[in-house]
Amino acid sequence: MSIQQIGLPRAIGLRFGPFELNVAERSLRKANQVIPLGGRAYDILIALLENAGDVVGKAELIARAWPDVTVEEGSLRVHLSALRKALGDGQFGNKYIASIPGQGYSFIAPVARLPVHDDRGNATAGTFNLPPALGRMVGRNDVVLEIQGLLKTGQRLITLLGAGGIGKTTVALSVGYRALADFSGAAFFVDLSTVNDQQHIIGTIASAVGLGTQLVDPKEALLNFLRPRRALIILDSCERLIEKTAEIAGYIFQNAPDISVLATSREALHVPGERALRLCPLECPPEQPGLTASEVIVYPAVQLFAERVSPAAGKWLFLPLLAAGAASVGYWHWSELRNAGDLRPYLLVQFGSLLVVVLILLLYPARYPGTGYLVAGLAGYAAAKGLEVADRPIYALGHVVSGHTLKHLAAAGAVLCLAQMLRARQPDSGVL
Repeated sequence: MSIQQIGLPRAIGLRFGPFELNVAERSLRKANQVIPLGGRAYDILIALLENAGDVVGKAELIARAWPDVTVEEGSLRVHLSALRKALGDGQFGNKYIASIPGQGYSFIAPVARLPVHDDRGNATAGTFNLPPALGRMVGRNDVVLEIQGLLKTGQRLITLLGAGGIGKTTVALSVGYRALADFSGAAFFVDLSTVNDQQHIIGTIASAVGLGTQLVDPKEALLNFLRPRRALIILDSCERLIEKTAEIAGYIFQNAPDISVLATSREALHVPGERALRLCPLECPPEQPGLTASEVIVYPAVQLFAERVSPAAGKWLFLPLLAAGAASVGYWHWSELRNAGDLRPYLLVQFGSLLVVVLILLLYPARYPGTGYLVAGLAGYAAAKGLEVADRPIYALGHVVSGHTLKHLAAAGAVLCLAQMLRARQPDSGVL
């Protein structure tokens, strides 16, 4: 069922499950609540809905969502994952998008057409394409409030400057979400990080605000579309094509009086009327001895680091650490065959991992209670390793029990402590 077949391309609405999609507004709602959806994810959703019930190839989806750039399949998977999360795909028995191995994807839920009145005079009101926030913002609230204040006082062109990875996009998105009420819900995010040709900048902006890209004069068409509207446009990663982006931003600023532009860049646009704000690094603790963990954690840089230490990193570390352990055992066996019995690599792997865990416990305050059980478990594990090393001397004491036997008892106690820790694992909101 193609969108072109079921109604005017930009004046229709579609319903599937509890969701309603307005093609003209490029908005997705559930129970009258707008569902945040990035521009790429929205393009993918439209492509799937146009071919509901049929398989859409990966190459076709990539061409639809990234018409002017070349990307890998990994980018498609990332945005499909965000789309599925937004739809709650797979939750409570709801299934919308099916993966077809070796072929592509298919929208499998029933789709119905809805009548939608196309109000051209206010097409941007109540719509936005801001992607989901990138996690809890740390240490940047003052900057966000400053930018909000500038927008409210009539500053319409603001450039947020800073080095790569310093948090410019996070701040810009936070401003976008907080400013939705000031712009009647009309805020648009334009990702310029994947645009490699300056001729495609206007097309990328047009797509983000809901204007078709197949235009005879894209620049004039974009201006005509924006001039009667009030909205916030966020231009992200302007430094890639800084001169052309600055030209277009200045053109919008001069000719669309109710459009505000918030740009992120490593350098200023140098456009008349621009207000440049530099984003400084997060505050770090001073280099002085004697600071406790509770004193260090109040600094934003440390808080951000503690939050970004991903639990998923353990999955990536598991195989290398397992390989190191296996290699140490293999080396010990090889040395045994040569009557050397070198246990040094084995002991390094075993006790080195214990040392790392202890250091983490000392350097970072616990987020969950039950840490005492973890310490007891580590102590039991360390005791087990010590008993293993002292196997023969222990047996020689009374010829009743060996260190090897006691090792298993200590290891069992360590497992019991870890189980108790997991049972006590309740969030402690009072601890950062």
